[in-house]
Amino acid sequence: ALPERYDVRRKTLLSAAWAENYPLRPELAESCYALYRATADPAYLRMGAEMVRSLNSLARVDGGFAAISSVRKHTQGDHMASFFLAETLKYLYLLFDEANFLNVHSTSFVFTTEAHLVPLSVRFSAPTNAAAVHVSAERLARMTVSQMKKVVTSAGLSFNDCIERSDLLTRTTRAMSIIEARVLAEEEREAVARQLERHEALVCPQVDYVAVDLPPATAPRPPSSPPSASPPSASPPSASP
Repeated sequence: ALPERYDVRRKTLLSAAWAENYPLRPELAESCYALYRATADPAYLRMGAEMVRSLNSLARVDGGFAAISSVRKHTQGDHMASFFLAETLKYLYLLFDEANFLNVHSTSFVFTTEAHLVPLSVRFSAPTNAAAVHVSAERLARMTVSQMKKVVTSAGLSFNDCIERSDLLTRTTRAMSIIEARVLAEEEREAVARQLERHEALVCPQVDYVAVDLPPATAPRPPSSPPSASPPSASPPSASP
């Protein structure tokens, strides 16, 4: 638990009563997350794990997590700030979820100071399909009742309560909006899939190394020297009688 105010030089808490409060602020979790994403140093994972253990042992209650009113006595308060859910838990979750979409596409988003996501792309929303609906309305005037019923059915709607042709026209317009929204959603999913494929192509493939049993090393033998030519031994002259 981190106090609100701490005198680093004297290594003590400030005298104010509120200085020893810990309202479950997110700054330390955010720093661990940002530093780990930047350095991949496992030390920040250990820090995050220690934070999780501390929160579970000191702050967890039946209805959530309580702020610590005194880091000296480890007494709990009766309040859980919204930033604990919106920021503290979010950063701790992302710290350990390596395959999370936000970590995989970390260059496409930035966090605000309140941990809100801001996309870096100039496209902030899907294109509106109002123009497409307007064009479709022109085609509706030429559609037969049978054709409109097929469109309504394909969108998962019912036309049984459509008494007048105008009712069926309204229902068909709604059905075409649903169909076009599905098409846009499918295109968005395909775009995300293509982006994931490009990301995977940039990642070095994992190599499975296979252990090979090598024969024990033996000391090299010294080169054999050629036999030296020994001079012929002189035999003593035989004594002649």
